[in-house]
Amino acid sequence: MGKRRLARELILQALYEIDLRKVDAEEALAHVLGQEDSDIEILNNKGPKYIKDEDLKIFVSEIVKGTKERFSHIDKIISGYARNWRIERIARVDLNILRLAIYEILYRGDIPNTVSIDEAVELGKKYGTDDSSKFINGILGGLVQSGKCKEP
Repeated sequence: MGKRRLARELILQALYEIDLRKVDAEEALAHVLGQEDSDIEILNNKGPKYIKDEDLKIFVSEIVKGTKERFSHIDKIISGYARNWRIERIARVDLNILRLAIYEILYRGDIPNTVSIDEAVELGKKYGTDDSSKFINGILGGLVQSGKCKEP
């Protein structure tokens, strides 16, 4: 598994924890990056991860914090593209995958849109339901096709 794929899995875990447990970004980051005060594992039953790569930690931290700060704005975007789906009805894993990918698409010029979409679809296949990857691809594809995002 590549570093960025691992990073996105950690980001998803942190966003999921923020969403479900209502913890702040710092607590979620401490947990997913293997700090001593971790008390549970989210989406991972293999035990704690101890991440030593500083660049990876910075990438994870920047995206978790940036996404969390923009939950409300990103959720409005999701609502606009998820026809006939209220945000409350979207599976929490799918919602947080979408939040991560939309943050990358809108705010990270260093990540091509196609990479953000492909990675989100793969996360949906791994952690979501049988329909998650199609749902995620549809929402993200609609956003990119609308032209309301950064240039590729």
